[in-house]
Amino acid sequence: MSVYYKKNVHSAKGRIAAEYDEKVYYFSSEGSTPGIYCMNLDGTDVRQILECDDICGIQIVDQVMYVSVLQKERIDNRKVFILKAISLGDKQEMDALDDVISQKYAAYDGFSGVSDFYVKDADHIFISVNGYEENRKKIDTTTFYQETGSVAPIFEKSKRVSKSDDMVDGNALFIYQNEDSFFASTSTNEDLDLYNKESKETVSAHNVYGYDCKNDEVWWNDDKLGNRWGGRFKIWGIVNENLVVTSDEGRIFLYSTKEQKITWQMKLDGKGEISYVDTDQTSINVIWEEDIPSAYEKRDDRSHQKLYHLDLKDKKIKLVKEYNMNGKILHIRGNNLIDYDEGKLRFASVEEPDKVKWSHTLEEHIKTIGYQVEIVADWILIKMYDTTKNSAELVEKIRVAN
Repeated sequence: MSVYYKKNVHSAKGRIAAEYDEKVYYFSSEGSTPGIYCMNLDGTDVRQILECDDICGIQIVDQVMYVSVLQKERIDNRKVFILKAISLGDKQEMDALDDVISQKYAAYDGFSGVSDFYVKDADHIFISVNGYEENRKKIDTTTFYQETGSVAPIFEKSKRVSKSDDMVDGNALFIYQNEDSFFASTSTNEDLDLYNKESKETVSAHNVYGYDCKNDEVWWNDDKLGNRWGGRFKIWGIVNENLVVTSDEGRIFLYSTKEQKITWQMKLDGKGEISYVDTDQTSINVIWEEDIPSAYEKRDDRSHQKLYHLDLKDKKIKLVKEYNMNGKILHIRGNNLIDYDEGKLRFASVEEPDKVKWSHTLEEHIKTIGYQVEIVADWILIKMYDTTKNSAELVEKIRVAN
């Protein structure tokens, strides 16, 4: 089971669903055909607005819905997603990819897949695009910053794939804005190459960067953090103008972009990795994942989670709750906690995680490969991809009681 953690359940961006203008837009198969549906926040007035077999991302900006849609054609038995932009007013489709990006991947063997994107507005888009070379069995993923009239590649990576790989996820983007700069990182644990605009060359980097949209340049990357703390950093948010950063060896940092230095750091004990960090101005919640199997095992039901809470005033961290292989955190924000344990969806608080305020029993076990879970507004959505039909279906749409 994969969970798309959101810092704001009312966000206009998601993997399965988004909230916009007091409506929920989400992938579903509840009607006669699968696709994007919308409904009021209370679940009324359900209607379909786009037909498609699956999606891997949706964002709504200025009355335009950007969605990465599954193509009918599969390349070498792999799923391919393309980015569409659709006006919510007249339902007219518009071009979302710059010609430079489209032409770059036209050279590949028919493969052009969008793995993730972030839209500031119609003229400013971050986008990760996959290109697949059949003869070399290699995927190139490039993250671009697309502005009207120009395209800047930010970083690139390559990954060799096998015949058994069905889905190409590429990079999931994590974007945080501070004044004119966007700070971003990706979900990949592989080293990347950073594009230098002045030299027109790529230089060694990992997977975090700061991009100044006003001056159109990359001005900060993880070299500033220092190699002694380990590589493969990820950015999780901005607290009092400090970046909240983690490394793959279990360290948490507060990094001041003004002072250009680490202001605080600590390391969690154990073998595993930090899978998610929730931040606000007074505290940080950390999800620590242990015993994570290899990605090639295609089993995600064996992970063991721990939830930690850090008070930013006294910098003390405490273990809040542990989950065995039958449980998993689905959402955490501030003091609110939604999890799945022993076949039940549960809503509680971080302060009292065992004092359940609301629960719902599911008929089928969802902590297996193939299920995707996302929270939007007051709704828990659970999606499953049906390989026999080559399309996804929404298996649960549950409203969390207040």
